[in-house]
Parts: sequence; structure tokens; C-alpha cells
Amino acid sequence: MAHVRAERLRKSHGSQLVLDDISLDIPSGQFLTLLGPSGCGKSSTLRIVAGLSSPDAGRILIDDRDVTRLEVQKRNIGMVFQSHALFPHMSVNENVAFGLRMRKVSGAEQQRRVRRALAQVRLEDFGERFPQQLSGGQQQRVAIARALVVEPSILILDEPFGALDRKLREAMQTELYGITRELGITALFVTHDQEEALMLSDSVAVMNRGRIEQVGPPAELYEKPRNRFVAEFMGLDNFVRARLEQAGPQGSVLSAFGQRFEAPASALPAGSEVEIAVRPERIRLAPQAQDTSARVCGRLTQAIYHGHASDYTVQLPDGQQLLVRQESAGQAPLSVGTEVWAHWPPLAVNILEAA
Repeated sequence: MAHVRAERLRKSHGSQLVLDDISLDIPSGQFLTLLGPSGCGKSSTLRIVAGLSSPDAGRILIDDRDVTRLEVQKRNIGMVFQSHALFPHMSVNENVAFGLRMRKVSGAEQQRRVRRALAQVRLEDFGERFPQQLSGGQQQRVAIARALVVEPSILILDEPFGALDRKLREAMQTELYGITRELGITALFVTHDQEEALMLSDSVAVMNRGRIEQVGPPAELYEKPRNRFVAEFMGLDNFVRARLEQAGPQGSVLSAFGQRFEAPASALPAGSEVEIAVRPERIRLAPQAQDTSARVCGRLTQAIYHGHASDYTVQLPDGQQLLVRQESAGQAPLSVGTEVWAHWPPLAVNILEAA
């Protein structure tokens, strides 16, 4: 286990600024995920931490030791990529032992560590097989075992499950979660999949155009996004224009669609034009208005049935729309054209600066 810090990293490729003042802190034994769209800089950050690339400015510290210019093989890092990169002419045992041979570890110690690493990924009976005899998920587990066998201080994973189908991907996520928690290893993970980041991570850093927009525990990013980019990337679809009538440490009062309603505290000044964001699953639909802080009447323009839940689009009187996800509870979905009331509690509201 190791404490990893990235301090004010900058990186350019020609005239293109790839990383713009990136700083990260990964406490010992924590799992941090870099999340963002393609080209946002997450893999560039990972490569600098791993020693596969050098920053133009800034530094990398592992347990307070500056390793910015240290060769990759001297950083004691285990790496797993989307491409398994297994040697097809080597058995599973030989593939897993490859890093140990490069480190000139003795034969007996190699065997002991290989057995332990394969047991950690539940492949202890597959050592004599060759990669082409394994499924995609098994090959990826061999790649993880190969990374773990060198007893790394840090485990680095760059979209390792991107090539797997959904069911296998979900199974591998569960496997990785169990392995990293059991070993207590420090891990840096890269993905563009929000659900994967939420499921695996102790902390998530959302990146955009070479910068970190927000970093924090998964629940914080999901429930309290700092800005519209983070909100949208974390799957928040509802953005409604409003006015911040009152703002204070005890809470706020907003006005929108002809009514006033309560919301959490906001650092924005009273009188500001804002956007309010409410997660679709926090909104409830009813045929009549109910006694709640926020409520607005609208008409259903779309209803999509998913079995366990239905997704609805509600057209508001001012032309804005709300997206609502409501559990089916064994009932048929509501009909398009129906007039409904949408309700949500004050704590469900996120107040963002107007775009």
C-alpha cells in the first residue's frame, strides 16, 4: 500500500494542452477513479502516475518520495489494461510469473507467489492452460493476477473491462471490488462508465478538458454535483430555470413555474438566475396536487416501460420538460396525454449557476 499524490500536473502534445494543473491525493489503501469522456485527460494522468509518460510540469509523490523522473520498473506498480497482452505461447503460470522472472525472483518464490495470485482471482486450477483456452473474463483475471503477483504498492487499471460484454463486465467489477478491498491495495482506475465508477470507488475525480471538475465520494458526486458538466456526466437530466429568491445557511427559496418552494442552502447570491437539477428517480407523479414543498402540473408526452420502472417525460406549462423515473410496482405505466402533478422534496434539489 502507498500514499500517492499528483501535484499540479501539466502536459501538452504540441499546441494541445492535455492536462491543466491536475492535483490528486490517493490515501494509502484507497480506490480512486478518474471518470470522464474520451479525450478529457484521464489516461494521460494515469500514464504519468505509472511512469509511462513525463509531465511538462508538476510532480508525482509516492509515500512522500518524488518519483516524477523515476523509471516505471522502479515504482513498484502493477498495471492492467483493456488489452490483456498475455503471451499466447506461455501458460497461465508462465504469464503470471513473467514479472517475477524479470525481477530475478527465485524459482521457489515464483511458484509460491503465482499460486497465491491465481488464488486471489479464483484461477488456482487454471495454471497449466494457455490464454486461448480461457474466456475473456478469465484472461482479464490472469492479467490482474500478473499485476498483483509482484506485490505492487499501487494497482493501476486503464479501462480494463471495456472490451467485455455487459454481464461479464459486471461480474469482473464485483471481482475487482472484492480483491482490492481484501488486499487493501491503493488503486487508480480509469473509466468513462459512471456506474462502474460509482460501484468500485472510494473516491471519484470527474475530468473535463484536462481539468478536474469535482472530486469526492461517489454519493457526493451523484447527489450533489458541483456544476452542470458533473451533473450531466453523472446522469442527471432535469435542468429547470429558476430564480433564487432567498439564500442562507439554513436553506433557500426558489421561484419557478409560478410558485415558490424550498431548497437546500446555496452559496449563490439571492436574486440570481439559476438552474435547478432534480434526479428523475426523486420525482413522484400523482393525479392530484399533494401537500409538498415543490409541485407542478404538467402533461405526459412520453412513457417508456422498462419492467421494473417506467420513464416519463412531463411537459410543463412554460414549455420546459421534466424526466421522471418511477418504479412500476406491478402497475401498468401511465398513459401519454394524462395530466399529472410532479412532486419532489426540498433536499432533492441541486442549485447550479445558470448556463
